[in-house]
Amino acid sequence: MEENNKSKILYSILIDISGSMYQHIDYLWDAYIKFNDEQKKNSKNDSQIIITPFNTKIRNRMVKSIDGDLNINFIPKDCTALYNSYVETIQYVSKIYQQFDKVYFIVITDGVDNSSETFKKDDCRTFTNQYPNWEFIYFGANQNAVEVGNELGIPEESCLTFSQDIEHTNNAFMSLSSAIDRSISSDSGVGIHFSQEERFSSSQML
Repeated sequence: MEENNKSKILYSILIDISGSMYQHIDYLWDAYIKFNDEQKKNSKNDSQIIITPFNTKIRNRMVKSIDGDLNINFIPKDCTALYNSYVETIQYVSKIYQQFDKVYFIVITDGVDNSSETFKKDDCRTFTNQYPNWEFIYFGANQNAVEVGNELGIPEESCLTFSQDIEHTNNAFMSLSSAIDRSISSDSGVGIHFSQEERFSSSQML
């Protein structure tokens, strides 16, 4: 795709690095890098990625270009403050999103909240609803991602359950890339939605 026809996209990646991710983070991030490489085809060179690792709190948020170095060393440990990290990341993105044509806010986690003190799930839903033009996506490993994502205000069609192994994780991120491609190319403003085939290829639980 020619540069003039591409979109300037902001990808916000909120990624769980709590202790339960210890055995999975390397191949998960490898799958994300493949997804990122695919997204370069549709994204202008000045598109950006905000990488927000979190456990009991947000750890070393990074802002990178779509072509930037994504070789990051995560050290999973501690608990999961999903609600706090979710709202704080929305607050951060809200300060810069108007520079971009599209915003994809992607949550990647293998567990539910177990340590937030400031914000609750109702706060997450309230903040989600404040930005109807963003695309919120919930990636939940080994859980009912639709149920948990809905608690945050994320539409069912934008939630994907994936299994924590190399094959299903790679399939999940390729499904995400395809879903974003469809939303970018749609003339009718269709948002993120995963097909049944994509759901089955991403999880052995289905």
